[in-house]
Amino acid sequence: MAYPEVQFDRVVVIAVGARLEAELADRPIARDVAAHLTEAFDAAVAGPPGTVVVGVCTDLWYLNQEALRGQPLLSLGPPAANAATAWLADKLPSVAAEQGQWMVQMRDGAAAAWGNRPGATARAARVFLESHADAFVEQAIHLLARAAHKPR
Repeated sequence: MAYPEVQFDRVVVIAVGARLEAELADRPIARDVAAHLTEAFDAAVAGPPGTVVVGVCTDLWYLNQEALRGQPLLSLGPPAANAATAWLADKLPSVAAEQGQWMVQMRDGAAAAWGNRPGATARAARVFLESHADAFVEQAIHLLARAAHKPR
């Protein structure tokens, strides 16, 4: 069976760390967030379900694929375990946090949700979904629409 063709211009990326600890702790959280975001995009976008694809990949894959770096991004996991979060940490404002425990950062279709341990990252992901996912979806749709109108 062949892998499906992915059109990067319709992808929203959720990046997790490539380290084994991050894969074990953060990828299950990312899959859950991806399912919720897929439903939100399907409800918000004109077109058939799956018009916007929410994909989970490693931080290294995201950072090394130029075609992905312009796509909407949610990075899950702490900067020490996720290079994409480390890259975003000083670029995005905090929109929610519990001092020393977890943080959600977001602006213009880029977001990071992370904590100082897996349970805290799961809490940050819940806060993101409960309080910031709608704004992220709206920002991501605008970012995808702008990218679709750029000459190639």
